[in-house]
Amino acid sequence: MIVGELVNEGIISKIRGGKYMINTGIDLIDGIVSLTLRGSGFLEDRNQSRIFISKRGMNSAVAGDKVRVRVISKDVDRAKGKVEKILSRNTSSIPGKIEKYKGKHILHTLTPFSNRKIYISNFSRMYKVGSIVKCKIIDWGNKGSPIFVEIEKIISIDGNPKDDIVLITEKYSLPNEHSVECINSAEKMINIPVPNKEFRTDYSNLFTLAIDPKEARDHDDAISLEKTDKGWLAIVHISDVTAYVKEGDFIDVEAKKRGNSIYFPDDHIPMLPLSITQKLCSLTMENSKAAISVEMDLNSHCQLISYRFNRSLVKVDECLSYSKASSIIEQKDSSLYELMNNLDIVTKKLMENRIKSGSLSLSSSDIEIKIDKTGNPVSIKKRKSLDSHRIVEELMLLANVCAANFISPSSPLYRIHEKPDDKDILNLISISKHYDRKNVKLIKINKKNAMKDLLSMYKETSMEFMINNLCLRAMPKAVYSTREVGHYALSFERYTHFTSPIRRYSDVVVHRIIKSILDKSRILPYQTKQIGSIASHCTATEILAVKAEREYIKIKQLRYISGKIGKIYTGIVSGLIERGLFVYIDKVCIDGFTSYDYMDDYYIFDERKMISIGRKYKNKYYIGKQVKVEIVHVNINKRMLDIKIL
Repeated sequence: MIVGELVNEGIISKIRGGKYMINTGIDLIDGIVSLTLRGSGFLEDRNQSRIFISKRGMNSAVAGDKVRVRVISKDVDRAKGKVEKILSRNTSSIPGKIEKYKGKHILHTLTPFSNRKIYISNFSRMYKVGSIVKCKIIDWGNKGSPIFVEIEKIISIDGNPKDDIVLITEKYSLPNEHSVECINSAEKMINIPVPNKEFRTDYSNLFTLAIDPKEARDHDDAISLEKTDKGWLAIVHISDVTAYVKEGDFIDVEAKKRGNSIYFPDDHIPMLPLSITQKLCSLTMENSKAAISVEMDLNSHCQLISYRFNRSLVKVDECLSYSKASSIIEQKDSSLYELMNNLDIVTKKLMENRIKSGSLSLSSSDIEIKIDKTGNPVSIKKRKSLDSHRIVEELMLLANVCAANFISPSSPLYRIHEKPDDKDILNLISISKHYDRKNVKLIKINKKNAMKDLLSMYKETSMEFMINNLCLRAMPKAVYSTREVGHYALSFERYTHFTSPIRRYSDVVVHRIIKSILDKSRILPYQTKQIGSIASHCTATEILAVKAEREYIKIKQLRYISGKIGKIYTGIVSGLIERGLFVYIDKVCIDGFTSYDYMDDYYIFDERKMISIGRKYKNKYYIGKQVKVEIVHVNINKRMLDIKIL
């Protein structure tokens, strides 16, 4: 009895031979476990290091469970652990595909969930094998027994492409419609006059421009630029959402819960009700709107001299799409050419200054997918990078830096990006030297500026893809935090998110902090502990949104490529593991996988050098190598594309 309690408390652990050992606090780590396709698990510890858990060591834990793991061994590359205790089950419902197994109906989950079979207890004639359904877990079972579920909802019967959005929404438990209270509150605001109009700086006489995607659903920023004696005055105007959305009201509570808007190629899930995002707070040409503006004084070298925040009144004079804005610069035949040309000059210099200061020049991987009314993709291509993209991006980056500096003396909410571990940097340098032994510049490269130097060194060369890929893998994720550690990739000492309050709750919080400073309020809108909690929540909702967006795009990519079986493409090796290679097919912007078993030799994978070498023919495969591939098989449910290297 007492021994059992000590095991449950994590004070001791049972080991082989019926013996027990005392756990030191260092060996026990709590966290959320994830599962691989092969059934093994991973747990991220406090230092973001991954702890490997074997299939056997998972015990009865499933993906998403909060578990206590005992570290059983450590080496240079990774630690290994075993699930000691399940602290909480964080999943109540799971989506999956109905399959038949030995005369019984089971649920095959859409992503790795459990090593145990999942039996459907309420299958009837109204359901069809092959359908995608959402099931409620009714019996978790134990290590040696199955899980039992009941069907709650049919998501898709015949794999209808129009149901893809429903599938993703259900899988990630994404919010759908706003609450009735939220919608009613938003509708009542539509005809409210601009709050505190008399105390706002009126920019009606200043030419203001908005540049957005052609399909933009909301417009929360606009820009102005004027020549001055010292250089330039650049002004970024951001919709004043918090003039209407008050902390703790129905709309704010819902926005905080959502954390951000989620965007798909043919749909979106807004953080705020549409009457706010597309009407009340959208900066358009219709009439003057409430905004928070930041005036930024730049010298002749486009270096920031000073800045000022103020509540403002803004009326957009011209709305341009990115393509239209870029064409004005190229064709030089518009009345807006002088303004666009000046914006082009200023932002080119801003970017140049940023790169010189250490900012990384990473390649973009954004793609465009056109989807027809049936939900099927009709075209896929890389999003072209335009001059107008840089114009908006550079001014928004500078505005965010000003906002971070402005709120730093209070209880700030930062957007941070910590520098990579030294071992990851040294590994990156080592791999680069292995691939390019003749480059003498690599001998002198140091770990402090390694990423910047490597990206610059191999820009527009055959190794650019590999270096870009390895740099992205070596870097940690950017997150929200109260800690002032700067932004490594952008090379900013302080950085935050201020420019998108319509679609990010973090920006809503930053706006409230800015206003409290402008008002010289003695009482800050948030305490440090609250900010910390909001930072963690916004990071979590952002990660969830990115996963949902990427998976939806992957489904559409697979639907598109499923009609290309047998077709041959040129690709670039994008990843290597013990089982095979991943190849990025540039024309359709998707990764395919091929096993070494189906290749021309027995290949040996060297993880340290990130290379696979054939034992007999000595053919080498490494990240960045160009190859010809044939499309062999597509499995949309498993999100897999099988290819064959020719």
